[in-house]
Amino acid sequence: MLPSRRRGLAALAVAVTVLLPSTNAQAAPRVSFVQKQVLANPSHDDYLLAADVDADGNLDVVSVLYEGFSVILGDGTGRFGPPKLRDIEPQLTFGAVTGDVDEDGRIDIVLADVLSKDVLLYRGDGHGGFGQGAVVTSTGGIELDLGIGDLDIDGHLDLILTQSYRRLDVLRGAGDGSFRRTDQVTLSETANGVVVKDINGDGAPDVAVGSFFPQSNPGPTLVQVLMNDGTGDLSLGQPLEAGRNPASVAVGDLNGDGTPDLVAASRTKTKVRSDLTRSSVAVFLGTGDGTFGPASFYAAGRRPSSVAIADFDSNGANDLVVLDNVEGFTVNILLGNGAGAFGGPQPFLTGGGFYQYVQSPVLVGRFNADRQPDIVVPSEPGYVGVGINSTHRPAG
Repeated sequence: MLPSRRRGLAALAVAVTVLLPSTNAQAAPRVSFVQKQVLANPSHDDYLLAADVDADGNLDVVSVLYEGFSVILGDGTGRFGPPKLRDIEPQLTFGAVTGDVDEDGRIDIVLADVLSKDVLLYRGDGHGGFGQGAVVTSTGGIELDLGIGDLDIDGHLDLILTQSYRRLDVLRGAGDGSFRRTDQVTLSETANGVVVKDINGDGAPDVAVGSFFPQSNPGPTLVQVLMNDGTGDLSLGQPLEAGRNPASVAVGDLNGDGTPDLVAASRTKTKVRSDLTRSSVAVFLGTGDGTFGPASFYAAGRRPSSVAIADFDSNGANDLVVLDNVEGFTVNILLGNGAGAFGGPQPFLTGGGFYQYVQSPVLVGRFNADRQPDIVVPSEPGYVGVGINSTHRPAG
């Protein structure tokens, strides 16, 4: 077990203030964040999850590590208690999800262990503790990511598992913590970054996956959309050209038309000015039938590895948050104009030492009582960074 380091992110009282272009004479709304706390963990291989694991109504953070996972309980004010380590066998986790898979009213953790090639279930006790890991399935391959949702609409949570060799498996849940493998889809490219959302509005959750293979040059380029026929069976839909290594995908309404849109963190270079290029996010506006228009690329940093969607400035238009993972990390906000376009990346948190092969998502959730979306990210070895949104809502 690696010792915790005493050094975390540089303390920020208030981060960079970002201005959203305004079409009237009133002052443009501002977005800002306060780093409330840097939380110690005992290792560096962080895959972060957010869930209310102790059933107190407040979001908590789970950091999956090489030697176990660390549970960090939130109090609902943006503060967190000391991490509680749950020791497990050494593992390398590329994917993890939370949910009440055994339907006992308590949040459980499911993770994919690359070393053992097993998918493991840790049942929650409702107080922030977890039992011994039970093998849900053995894959025989290299698990790259996990998703969770009720694909067949039977009231039980199912698992979506992406593996090496362009494979996606569906594990149907029985509601008691057991799963059976029912479907296997051959993908066009090796997949990573699973999102489970109803994309075409038929009430059945669909699946979108990114692509990530760092040893491949120039690397995969597709975001793959898999449509649900309503019974949980998935079939490949429209392939989306998102640029090199679109490792992370998010789905949400980006232009205010009530239709799901899609964004992917990409390594495609976008010119910022004549002498400077940056990697980008690819934005695809949805049509409502499960298909999307062509990509629009927006500069997002040097190596975007994770993207999420939320309305950070409370103006009714969704924005993007991007984890830029190179020589440490930077968290960038791209403010949306409500029509599906975005401004330039504005950094508000930076740090060093974050291992570049870790594909942890940037977490977005309400960690205090002000109803504004906050952010949690991996930080330096032994730390998790928390950015509490301090933006005031516009008047009116």
